[in-house]
Amino acid sequence: MRAAVDDLARRGAIAAGDGFEWSSQQGQKRPQGRWRAIIYPATYSARRRNANHNTLVNVLGRIR
Repeated sequence: MRAAVDDLARRGAIAAGDGFEWSSQQGQKRPQGRWRAIIYPATYSARRRNANHNTLVNVLGRIR
């Protein structure tokens, strides 16, 4: 499952373009920890592009 989550996040960051990054981690293990990933704008220009054009919302609709 971790590989699937990481692959989806990686493809999303690539589709979003330059300045977007991703990371993943496991949640608390009680009793099991689920893997989760985030895609985020890592640069000022990416944050601005996301704010003006909803880049991450559009990408999430395309990568499923």
